[in-house]
Amino acid sequence: MIAILGAGDFGLAMGRALARTGHAFCFGVRDPAAAAAAADGLQHCTGCTGIQAAIAQADLVVLALPYGAVGALVQSVK
Repeated sequence: MIAILGAGDFGLAMGRALARTGHAFCFGVRDPAAAAAAADGLQHCTGCTGIQAAIAQADLVVLALPYGAVGALVQSVK
């Protein structure tokens, strides 16, 4: 399972690319309900979940966040 942290333009592009390859993935976001519509319809996507839950189930984590948001993310998952 691959977790994409962030469902903005870059995260969704990564999701579309993974959907074409057949890899199972999910999005880890702050507000899963808000991002669910964007991920709806992507093959092999198991949905949107909170960041901690996405990390916990992932074999690989992809950061699809602005550089300035990474520090806060790291602090929140310690």
